Amino acid sequence: MTAYAKSGPVGAIIAQIGSVVFDAANCAATETTVQAITLPGTGTGDAILLTPRANLVHVGIGVGYCLVAGTARVPFINPNAAAEDPASATYDYKIMKNLVG
Repeated sequence: MTAYAKSGPVGAIIAQIGSVVFDAANCAATETTVQAITLPGTGTGDAILLTPRANLVHVGIGVGYCLVAGTARVPFINPNAAAEDPASATYDYKIMKNLVG
């Protein structure tokens, strides 16, 4: 995990980057499953970008958020007619602190 600050034009900064191994739960057919991932350094109101190091076949990842410090909630999106169960994988993440409000 690396902590640094870089200002953006809309009042947010990328405050922390790192990687995490996570085994996503089964994603039901044509559903979005919001999954909880432990990420130290997250705080209420933060946005989280989560990107897999390997291809996630048939599943997309939305922008995550933090409601409880230390836990990111990240939507895994399955647009397919069949359920998908992404394998355990390494994900890179970026935590963006909200400075507006």
